Amino acid sequence: MYVDTVPPTTTHPLPTLYSTSSGSYVAPKSPSRLYSGRPAIFRLATSEEIIGVAMLEHNNMWGWHYKITRPLRVVSAISATNDEVSIRFVRWIPLSEATVYSINAEQVITVTRLSPVLIPEYQKQAKKFYSESLVP
Repeated sequence: MYVDTVPPTTTHPLPTLYSTSSGSYVAPKSPSRLYSGRPAIFRLATSEEIIGVAMLEHNNMWGWHYKITRPLRVVSAISATNDEVSIRFVRWIPLSEATVYSINAEQVITVTRLSPVLIPEYQKQAKKFYSESLVP
């Protein structure tokens, strides 16, 4: 009889990971709840910037990873005439039907809170691209 087992998971709302001398990552003893339920901006090792609601998780199989819900990629352009920056959001992986993605924590360069001014636009675009009523 085959039994599919899921590795035990520890979930934390986006604490900062600290690099140790051995190169591994550890979370602080008391995780920060600063990002809990709020969209965050992730700069990835690929130079992409994505926005999504995320949790930092650890399990024995995959180690530390971010579980990001409804990620949108930030596409920015600088105007040559007046130095204005315009941004737009596109679905991160457009050909996928998934709404939740796991990203290895070692592939994330930095994480920061999304400006409160941009949260309504993120919510509007996430609802448009993912067609869900559960957008935070």
